[in-house]
Amino acid sequence: MKKRLIIAAFGALLIVFITGCFGGNAGNGAEDGLVWRVPPSLEFDSIERCSCGRFFTREQSGDRIWQNIDPQMGLLADYHNGHGAGPFEWVYDPQLGLFGHRANNVAYGIAVGMHPLDEFTKAMEDLFWHDDWAWTLEWILSTSDRLIAVQNVDFSKRVPYWDLDDDAWWLDDDAFLGQAALMYDREFVTGFIFDEISQLQWYFNIRNDFEFVAARIGDRWGLIDKNGDVVIDFIFENLLLIDEDTAFARYNVLYGILDVENSIKTINLEG
Repeated sequence: MKKRLIIAAFGALLIVFITGCFGGNAGNGAEDGLVWRVPPSLEFDSIERCSCGRFFTREQSGDRIWQNIDPQMGLLADYHNGHGAGPFEWVYDPQLGLFGHRANNVAYGIAVGMHPLDEFTKAMEDLFWHDDWAWTLEWILSTSDRLIAVQNVDFSKRVPYWDLDDDAWWLDDDAFLGQAALMYDREFVTGFIFDEISQLQWYFNIRNDFEFVAARIGDRWGLIDKNGDVVIDFIFENLLLIDEDTAFARYNVLYGILDVENSIKTINLEG
C-alpha cells in the first residue's frame, strides 16, 4: 500500500509538472490556447537572435557585449560571443517593381543590387556566371525562394558608395519606408502591412526553411504562415522563432518558450 501511495504521489507531481510546462497554468496563456515548453517565467528585457543562429540578451550598459541564452530551457549560457542581429537583407520598391539587396557592388555582405522581380533569376545568373560562383548563385536563389521578410524601400534614395563607380550604391536608413511584407517562392503572400518582421537574416535563413514567421503590428506580435495567414494572433510583447517547433515569446512581461506546433493545433481545435 505504501509503495502504491508513493507511486500515486509521484504520478500526481509529474502531472503537475507537465501541466505547468506545457500550458496548463492559468494566466500563462492557457486561456488563449497557448502551449508552453517553458511557461512565461524568464526575466529578460529582450532576447535577440544572432546571424549565426545563437540567442542572446544584451547587457544593460548597451555595449556590444552579449549574454547567450540556451534555447532549450531559456537559461543563461556560460559563454559570451556572437555577431549581432543585423538588418533585414531583402528589399522591394513597389513603385518600380525592383527586388533584391540593399546594396550593389559594394562590400556589404553579398551586395547583388535590385532588379525587376520577374527578371531576378536571370540577373543573378548573369552576375554569377563563372563556375567558381555556382555555390553563391545557388545560395541566393534558394534563399529568395523561401519564406522571407521584405522591407519597403524607395530606390531613388540610394546613395553612392564612396568614390567608386556609379554602379556602386547602397540604401541608407532614409530609403526604408517602415513597412514590411512576406514573400514565399518569390511571390508576395502579404502586403506591406507589418511594422516589423522578426529577423530572418540572409545567413541564418540559409540554414532554416521556416514555414512560419513572427511579425509585429503596433505593439503586439503574432505568427504568420507561408500562405500569409495568421496562425497565432497578435498577443505577444515579443516573439522570436527558435526553430520550426518553438519560439521565445514574451507574454505578460515575462519570456517563455512557446510550443508552436501544439499551440496552433490547440487554437484550431478551440476555434
